[in-house]
Amino acid sequence: MTPEEAVKILGLPSSTTAAERKLARKIQRARLELKLVKAPTPEFQASCRESLRRLEEAYATLERPLEPSPPTAVQPTSPTPAVAHALRSWPAGAIALLLLVGLAGCFFAGRMNRAKPPQWSTAVNGPAALSAAPNPAGATPAAGKSPYPTLAGPFRNSLGMKFVPVAGTSVLFGIWDVRVRDFEAFVNVSGYPATNTMQSLLGTDGTFLFFCDTWRNPDFVQGPTHPVCGVSWDDARAFCDWLTQKERREGRLNQLENYRLPTSAEWSIAAGNTRYPWGGHWPPPPGAGNFAGMDAAVGDWPTNFPTLPGYRDGYPRTSPVGSFPPNQNGLYDMGGNVMQWCMDWYHNESKPAELKKGRVSRGSSWFYGNWEYALRSASYLINPPSRRLDYVGFRCVLCNVPR
Repeated sequence: MTPEEAVKILGLPSSTTAAERKLARKIQRARLELKLVKAPTPEFQASCRESLRRLEEAYATLERPLEPSPPTAVQPTSPTPAVAHALRSWPAGAIALLLLVGLAGCFFAGRMNRAKPPQWSTAVNGPAALSAAPNPAGATPAAGKSPYPTLAGPFRNSLGMKFVPVAGTSVLFGIWDVRVRDFEAFVNVSGYPATNTMQSLLGTDGTFLFFCDTWRNPDFVQGPTHPVCGVSWDDARAFCDWLTQKERREGRLNQLENYRLPTSAEWSIAAGNTRYPWGGHWPPPPGAGNFAGMDAAVGDWPTNFPTLPGYRDGYPRTSPVGSFPPNQNGLYDMGGNVMQWCMDWYHNESKPAELKKGRVSRGSSWFYGNWEYALRSASYLINPPSRRLDYVGFRCVLCNVPR
């Protein structure tokens, strides 16, 4: 492990002192050991042990002094008698020509053997764009019917993600957040690195710190149909671009259609025109969504974070997508479960210095309880596009779809 990799795994600033690293190591180890004790399954235990191993390896790497490699002495060699005789007998011009031929060979061999770039790419319309096959999976479309998705009806993609048209927009909306199994398919195929610097809820005082948690292993148990969390805006964008390339190659999309994150304006239309996801009155009625009800006050829940009095949704953290009724547009979890990244930079014209400081995320989550303003449909957060939080995920839209 290199020092650069160790710093990414630990999530520590480069200016951290040795004393601060020592304290952070104790806290991070204690937290992982507590998770190991509470681990509900052998798989979760194995994941915790692996996180502990990586933690210790990363700190050991940072504490190990860098030792410069000793220079390798190059011993001169004498030519064999036959070579020496040839060199003495050949004209100087012939020797120079041989040297030039040898140098040219080394140059071209080096260019041919350069390392190839990673196979995954986030380019959509660039050189990595792939030609579409005539129709998906070799199916023969009905007469007059397009083999590609349209705004005329719903669409189900190769990962089983479902999309529906939403009046007032020109896109197909994913009916639920991207699931753990969807994001896992992307990572497994592409090798995309999405496992460093995730911030998790620490507890007690409500701070968020880096503790080697990842989207695969957040600080709570998830199943394959839970919404993926702990992914950044950059991660979400890479997923959309990968899925676009995949389905163009399979002939499921044409060369104009592509997946992306919704804009904040599209998200607002899809959420509906009510003050809250469930309607116009506070507090939320039973079964309105996955918020921080009384179920949430377990484990590392901060003692000073208010939960919704008397509200129970049955899930202390995330819930499987589609666990609660959809809104009027047929979309699930437009409030609650996890917040959702949008395409937009945050723009505040009255504060020019804050322009493009962060990307917008919308909707509330399992993390929000008795904070009325946070559960409004119009609420939003601003975070740097590289930040990974255990209560933020994303959903996709399919754009450039013909009517």
